[in-house]
Amino acid sequence: MSYLWGCEMHELTIRTTVALNASNQQCLLPDRHLEKTEDMVKFMEDILDGAAEAQAGDGLLQRSKRVIYEAKAAVMVECGKLSPAAEHEM
Repeated sequence: MSYLWGCEMHELTIRTTVALNASNQQCLLPDRHLEKTEDMVKFMEDILDGAAEAQAGDGLLQRSKRVIYEAKAAVMVECGKLSPAAEHEM
C-alpha cells in the first residue's frame, strides 16, 4: 500500500460532446474544447459543412481500412500457426 502514497492526482480533460450520424454510424468529435455556445454552434456548422473529421462508421474509407486490417490479422494468425515455435507449444 505504500506505493499509493507516491501517486499524484491530476485533472483529466475528457471530451463530452460527440455527434453521431445515424445514417452511416460516424462519430464526430470537436477538434477543440467547447466552452461557449458559439463554440458549439461552430462545431455544428463544421458538421453540416462536412469539415468535421468523422471517426469510425460505415463509409467507404472506413470499410477499406477494416478490410486491410482484417487481412493483416488473418495473415498474422496463419503465420503464427506455421511458425516452429507454435509447433513446440502444442
